[in-house]
Amino acid sequence: MIFIALGLLTGLLGGAPAGAQDEPGFVPWDWAKFSESFWRQDLPDPLALTPPPVYAGDLPALPVNLDGVKFADKLTGEQRAKLSENGFVVVPAGLDWFDQAYMWDDSWKSEEGTGWFVTTDSFLHSLHYIFDNLLADLERAMLYDRVLSATRAALEAARQQAASAEMPPALQAAALNAVSYLSIAERLLSGEADADPALQAIIAQAEAGEGMANVPFLGDYVEDFSHYRVRGHYAGDETLERYFRGMMWLSRITFLANDQTATQTALLVLRALREADGAYGQWQDANDVINFLIGSADDLGPVEYSALADAVFGAGMPLDALADSAKLADFMARVKELPAPRIVGLLLPPDTAVEDIGEVSRGFRLMGQRFTIDANILQQLMAPYVPGRTLPKALDVAAAMGSDMALGLANIMGASEFPKYAEHMAQLRAEVDGISQDEWLQTVYSAWLWMLDPLWQRDTAPYPPFMNSDAWLLKDLHTGLGSYTQLKHDTVLYAKPPGGLGGGGELFSYGYVEPNPVVFARIAVVATLAYEGLKARGLTEFEVAFPEFREDGTFDESPTMNLQLSLGQLPVLGQFSAMMAEMANKQLAGEPLSEDDYMVLQGMGAFLSGIRIVLQDPNNPEPVALVTDIASAPMQGVALQEGVGGVDYIYVVVSHPDGLQVARGGVFSYYEFEGDINRRLTDQEWREMVKSGDLPPRPPWVGDFISLP
Repeated sequence: MIFIALGLLTGLLGGAPAGAQDEPGFVPWDWAKFSESFWRQDLPDPLALTPPPVYAGDLPALPVNLDGVKFADKLTGEQRAKLSENGFVVVPAGLDWFDQAYMWDDSWKSEEGTGWFVTTDSFLHSLHYIFDNLLADLERAMLYDRVLSATRAALEAARQQAASAEMPPALQAAALNAVSYLSIAERLLSGEADADPALQAIIAQAEAGEGMANVPFLGDYVEDFSHYRVRGHYAGDETLERYFRGMMWLSRITFLANDQTATQTALLVLRALREADGAYGQWQDANDVINFLIGSADDLGPVEYSALADAVFGAGMPLDALADSAKLADFMARVKELPAPRIVGLLLPPDTAVEDIGEVSRGFRLMGQRFTIDANILQQLMAPYVPGRTLPKALDVAAAMGSDMALGLANIMGASEFPKYAEHMAQLRAEVDGISQDEWLQTVYSAWLWMLDPLWQRDTAPYPPFMNSDAWLLKDLHTGLGSYTQLKHDTVLYAKPPGGLGGGGELFSYGYVEPNPVVFARIAVVATLAYEGLKARGLTEFEVAFPEFREDGTFDESPTMNLQLSLGQLPVLGQFSAMMAEMANKQLAGEPLSEDDYMVLQGMGAFLSGIRIVLQDPNNPEPVALVTDIASAPMQGVALQEGVGGVDYIYVVVSHPDGLQVARGGVFSYYEFEGDINRRLTDQEWREMVKSGDLPPRPPWVGDFISLP
């Protein structure tokens, strides 16, 4: 039985440290029940989908003779040459949205009977678009208020705690540190200018989002404030910008477990959170949702410290007990037995030994950044674990997940020249291969990686000739990296980044589904997982007050209304993805598509644009292009950036009832480059670069399938 887990992973997925809170339960996977409200209730369970043992379709062998292939004459000579050689060709188009690739135009006319090639890229993008909007809506409707309210209440409790007549002199400095820490968090979250003037320098540094600076109340602790540069869906929204900076502070600042004053400060922050009326519950609400969506924190936090503190100091953490040096020593000794973080999240001295990293970075974070499989992969494949390799490549993630093509490219690009790269890669491949399907489905984030896996490794027997060519394997790698970039973009605030030291109507066209049914099936599973997991948390049961329209036709948007709109798109995408999976499997098995199937494909542009239009800001529709950073080398001042540019066309030779034709679809354009760590690009900056054409070069390996100008 597969479960949609609402808790934490184990093993490589970064299981819950000792003392973690009880998981809130599981949602059993029940496709029949989920699909009761679907338009079509007869769709096979996507989780049970299995491609046929061998390919039985009618797509031609390579190279393809284009004589008699309809619509091949619409391409240039160079494009036809690649089309013949590979059975497909990608042509740069620079479209703003995927649905534009599925709209008839002067070059692809409906009256001529042209058809669509429905790509995994287009559905993967739809999942990202819904998820990114959903996350932003959750943050506006719930997470921001919970975190701000908990922080304010904890700050007030910390102030009362510091002023208490019962405060032992031995704790006074730590009590004031706790107030300072929470004051900065509250100021960053609220935007109000009432913080202690002595803290303004740190607040200004966080708001500037650049440079490294000492945090004065934490001794020699230095923070990399370039992480605070607002980016992703947070940039441009005043509330989300404040949430981003405040959460970055709460999730990054670490009270080191090997420092007595820092440990006392952490305990007093925790005590204030627990003493403040309702604050701990609000923290739990926010933490639980983030756990489900992204994963468990990589650092120790309130759950782990609470269980241990009650055991050592007694229930309620009495102040006199916290001041007891013997008990504090006992507590610190026990903390050393708890799991150390696995991702380097601090600025450590460059001579720090690999075996010491966990010990010197173990500590308390109030809302720690999340452990993710890919971050662990990237961390293990850069310095200091791989000496001399300053930054990893996104290819490393695909390679560790089983892509021989990605591993070969990484080695060609120099990875194999670094000592220990091959050794660490072999270990990571073995670890990833040992993750069960149940474990992959524990969070939306890990399920997303599981969803991409069939793009990076699969059996060849069930698939048509063109999908077994090196060109298509590169295209699949490219598609996966495009979707991976979107995942990292959407979760830039939460996932801990690795760092170095320092139907109906008239049928008039025939479409074709990219014959990769497992990917479409997994998109359906992830969309359903996200919806049912949030539904189990009551997030589909908000009372929604729909706003009244003003006389000029405008209205004030309701955060809860937007949240419901975003949530509502998940089961829609789940159903359509299951339909694409069924059609793709029919094609592999040599079974004909029905007229109803063709009608669905004919309306693909309307389906994709429908998702976009429901969720977009009509006054500022966001194009597909986006950018994020996935790793950094602070001592070298560089960050590894991943970008998705405009949508490209893909033309593929496919079959239809009367023979062969060229069908058109849309695919990602993908970029990877190094940038200034203090100028981590925002989406707006990147989109201006895309619009002007001032872009870094595409990966060198895309020339096998893209007809570049």
